[in-house]
Amino acid sequence: MAIRALSTSTCSNCKQEFELYSRQTDFYICPQCIQVYTKQDLNLKFSAKYIRKPDTMSHLQIGTEGNIDGRAFKVIGCLVLIFEEKFIQLWRVVDSDKQMDWIIQFPGYFLEARFTEINHNDYKDLELKLALSGHNLPGLNISYTLNCITRYKYAYALGEVNMIMEENDKGLLYLFQSHKGQQFLLFVNSADSMTAINAQHRELSEFGLSKTKELGLW
Repeated sequence: MAIRALSTSTCSNCKQEFELYSRQTDFYICPQCIQVYTKQDLNLKFSAKYIRKPDTMSHLQIGTEGNIDGRAFKVIGCLVLIFEEKFIQLWRVVDSDKQMDWIIQFPGYFLEARFTEINHNDYKDLELKLALSGHNLPGLNISYTLNCITRYKYAYALGEVNMIMEENDKGLLYLFQSHKGQQFLLFVNSADSMTAINAQHRELSEFGLSKTKELGLW
């Protein structure tokens, strides 16, 4: 089933026409000129402009279409983080029912992922709880083993996204592996700013990529 846009608009800076697919995202960043707009429903308001960042190579880009287990999707946005001088790309995807998930691209592998609601109080003083590895994650009833902790730096965002941070903002990524083969990612910027994501490993071939919209990014 085709993924249909909800509306179209034009960037006030570069005059590039673009499509909007979600009422649930809060920002739109023009992939051509990196102009930032705040988003209320489908209405846009100029906010700021990013400094253009070096392009990164990927099989995915904004406009890419594919199919995961019979569910058609389209890439509508991207958050880019840097860790150990490498990129983590969080691709925002939407399906025909306008349900949104993520495809997270690490160097050498992909994860299909979605947000998970957590009680932030359960994850305060997280370093003190790492000895619990092998027990259930608080509030999720999933047994896990801690794989790694890595520092990341926010680089930039493109397209429709839920959040943007200040350039070069830093945080910690806790990556857990469950006994069922799933992964749990916890992005921590501060005690009051955490993003939890449940994910599973995917091969690139499983995304059934069928169409890529050329935006001149890669």
